[in-house]
Amino acid sequence: MSLIENVNLEISKQKTDRYIFKYVGNNKKTRLECFKLDEEYNIIKKDRLIYLGFEYYGYQTLIKSTNLAKYYRRLIKTVERRAKRINNAIINEPTIPKAIFYSQIKKVINRPIKDDLDKADSKVHYKNTINILIKDPSTGQFKMKKIQPNSNNETYKKSTYMGYVNRCVTIHNSKTFLHQLRKRKYILNTAIKNKLKKFTT
Repeated sequence: MSLIENVNLEISKQKTDRYIFKYVGNNKKTRLECFKLDEEYNIIKKDRLIYLGFEYYGYQTLIKSTNLAKYYRRLIKTVERRAKRINNAIINEPTIPKAIFYSQIKKVINRPIKDDLDKADSKVHYKNTINILIKDPSTGQFKMKKIQPNSNNETYKKSTYMGYVNRCVTIHNSKTFLHQLRKRKYILNTAIKNKLKKFTT
């Protein structure tokens, strides 16, 4: 609060939520939990803080669920577009196989979430800095950390969604982010099967 007062920043109460992280449990088993507060800073309920594309529960950090949903929608939309193209191609060339191969759509479905689905697939993305919110293991407090990627490292120059997920794993030292994508192949295969059936004769 003192930092906000020092810069004379006016915070909109309608757009502001308050949270507190505290350890709960007994001596044998305690973990850091997130609680939502009211305007008088009283605890309302156990909740999670959504910030910078992540959901912070205290004991774990996850990719924002709406971002994952958007990723899966784009995956299915990409498969649908490919199925329509195959159907149009079969009209002119009946010997074309009714199949969608992962290599044909890999570049599109792995693009960063912020990209427009209708943009060119070959677009190269650059990121100068990465801002993340991490938990200090010694104090349990969260703090902002800015990372400057190595400009000579191509893995940072060409940003993909899976590259983003893998960076989350490295920075937060948690494989939970990969677990969130455990249904990725199943959803992709199901979409291919359904869309080929729907759009090809």
